[in-house]
Amino acid sequence: LQWAQWRHVHCPVLLIHGMQSDALFDSTIKRMVRGKTVTTMHIPDTGHAPLLADRNNIWFIRQWLLGAIEPRSEWSGRHAAQRQVYPGNPIPFAPLSALR
Repeated sequence: LQWAQWRHVHCPVLLIHGMQSDALFDSTIKRMVRGKTVTTMHIPDTGHAPLLADRNNIWFIRQWLLGAIEPRSEWSGRHAAQRQVYPGNPIPFAPLSALR
């Protein structure tokens, strides 16, 4: 992290932390939140770059953008249950060999 630039950030920040990140350490997070309006969202079973396709994660981000999440708080969420691809109307998939 470029600490000189970080000092110039004065707006609320949502820090999205993949809990299996090998780049964003707890010590870095502690330093980032010091003196800042940082809300931290920890995502389990996720590396440094979370996909953000999980509907629980999307819900949380939306709530933060709407101002419904307490600033300077720390959260950890569960992954949403997997949805059926086409509920009520499953489409069978052909084997990979059918594409050759």
